[in-house]
Amino acid sequence: MGDATIPNLLVVLGATGNQGSAVLKHFANTSSTHSYKLRGISRNPNSEASQELAGLGVEIVQGELNDLSSLKKAFSDATHIFANTDSNALIFNAISQPNLLSEGRTPLSYAHDLELAYGKNIADAAASTPTLQRLVWSGIPSPKKCSGGKYTKASMWDVKEEISEVLYAKPELKGKVSTILVGIYATMPVKLPMLYAPQKQSNGSYEMALHMTGDKKIPLADLDTDLGPWISALFESPPGTTLVGATENLTWKEWLAKWATHNNVRASFRRYSDEEVQAKVPGLGDSLLEIARFLEEYDWTGTDRGTVYPWDLRRRGVDVPVGSIDEQIAGSDWSSIL
Repeated sequence: MGDATIPNLLVVLGATGNQGSAVLKHFANTSSTHSYKLRGISRNPNSEASQELAGLGVEIVQGELNDLSSLKKAFSDATHIFANTDSNALIFNAISQPNLLSEGRTPLSYAHDLELAYGKNIADAAASTPTLQRLVWSGIPSPKKCSGGKYTKASMWDVKEEISEVLYAKPELKGKVSTILVGIYATMPVKLPMLYAPQKQSNGSYEMALHMTGDKKIPLADLDTDLGPWISALFESPPGTTLVGATENLTWKEWLAKWATHNNVRASFRRYSDEEVQAKVPGLGDSLLEIARFLEEYDWTGTDRGTVYPWDLRRRGVDVPVGSIDEQIAGSDWSSIL
């Protein structure tokens, strides 16, 4: 950490996004993190979400991932950075605006190349920040790299690892970078109901149909409660640490049982056929199916056996809470589904 008389400055990319806002709200509302001044980077500092953060004492500055000079300015005097990019936003933007695609380009290839360029700008801007002590990158394993080329259609995951490699390769960032592999958001059934929400059946029960198995344990992440503490813990852990952002490791069948018990309903799980997945998400079916198969063969850590979980850090003496999916389910509003 820096000089105790000089507050650390945490700069968060994507301040109003799912991850960025969760981190900033934690640091703004937690007394143990008040040694940090907070700055959030937003494309629109005047938005309602930006102004909500400003009301918590966060300095909101304008910045664009495709504008290196704006990132350098936004990173000025930063001691700590939390960096993340939104693959889904880029993909769905390209799907909704096909005029963005040159001949022969797909939404996935367009989004991959644009996101990689964003990552390179983040690395360049961070490398030019002499005050920087630590940077946490929100990554994910590359199915293509981990499988030796067996899985090649999950570019939205591959690019996260490519950006990670860019960050770790920067000489100016040596000994400063760590990674968090955030699990599937526990809010997905509400945020993305078309893919994750249990659906009411004619007999009054609910069916959860997914593109992946219900029997493999995966990390589920309660961002609002846990992401901020995870980032804080990574700042206190040795550089080079890779942490899985898991509130709990559960199978989807286990999650569904908890959800059904809380809501006092009957529920069952079904795995979609490949044809159903293709029809449900045109243009993305192959990618979702490959990710599902990759997770069955490997897991959320890919081939990295040095990865740790929040409970591992606790055993090492790092003050990081271990949350509960039961509490997350109990604290959520399910009225849009029930």
